[in-house]
Amino acid sequence: MHASANDFIDGMHELDWEAEHDSMTLLYNKKKFDKRKKSVYPYVDKIYIACLDIINLSIVNTKLSVEAGDSIISKVGRELRRISSDNIHCYRLEEDNFLIVMFGFKEDEAVKLINQWNDRVGRLNRATDNFDCRIVWGGSYGENDINVDEIFKRADAEMYCQKMIIKKELTGIM
Repeated sequence: MHASANDFIDGMHELDWEAEHDSMTLLYNKKKFDKRKKSVYPYVDKIYIACLDIINLSIVNTKLSVEAGDSIISKVGRELRRISSDNIHCYRLEEDNFLIVMFGFKEDEAVKLINQWNDRVGRLNRATDNFDCRIVWGGSYGENDINVDEIFKRADAEMYCQKMIIKKELTGIM
């Protein structure tokens, strides 16, 4: 029995989808971000990039289980899909690293939206665990002559600084 042309086209669409999405979270992946950072984002008038990381996911994986860690990653993906739109793109870059790219927003609007989202998501693990697992993020804004790589680097550096601050708070080292 031969496959029809429609079956072939459906298969190609499925392959395209799988190539550009993370299977666990159903978010866009790094390959899709790399494509858009060349073909879309340099041409927008305003852009805000937020790099996100899950604090203490490794502790969840070690103390509880890898399945518990995967559940947290899936929850973050589900919550990011809820805010995704035509001008808010969400990605899972790897493991516990995520990205939000917002365009057409002023910087304060983007920061407010991400803060509201992060507050709503809150703690990712059980309240009975003796550690916190939550999202930390850093962002950077650009407008007009946009260099996406530079904005991404600044957002990633800001996220890393915030991660160190939060980790100190969580461990009581100040």
